[in-house]
Amino acid sequence: MAFPLANFTTPAEWIVYASTVTGGWFWQLILVAIFIVSFGALSGFTTTERAFATTSFFTGTLAAFLYVLGAIGALPTTISIALAIVGFIMLLFVKE
Repeated sequence: MAFPLANFTTPAEWIVYASTVTGGWFWQLILVAIFIVSFGALSGFTTTERAFATTSFFTGTLAAFLYVLGAIGALPTTISIALAIVGFIMLLFVKE
C-alpha cells in the first residue's frame, strides 16, 4: 500500500491527512481514548455524573472542531454531541 506524499503547510492539513491515511479511523480512536482517559482521571476527583458530563462536553467540542476541519464524519460528531447532552441532563436530574 502506497501512501501519498505529504507536504504540510498548516496544522489543519496534517489533521486531515492523518484521517485520510487511516481511512477516517485515526481521529475517532483518538476521541475514544481521550474520553476514556479523562473520564478515568476525573472519576477520582468528583462524582461519576460530573465526570461524565465534563468529559462528554470536552470530547463533543473536540469532535465538532474536527468535523469543521473535515477530519471526521457526521456520525461520530453527532454521537459525541449527544453524549454531552445526556451528560448535562444527568446533572440536572440526578441527586447527589
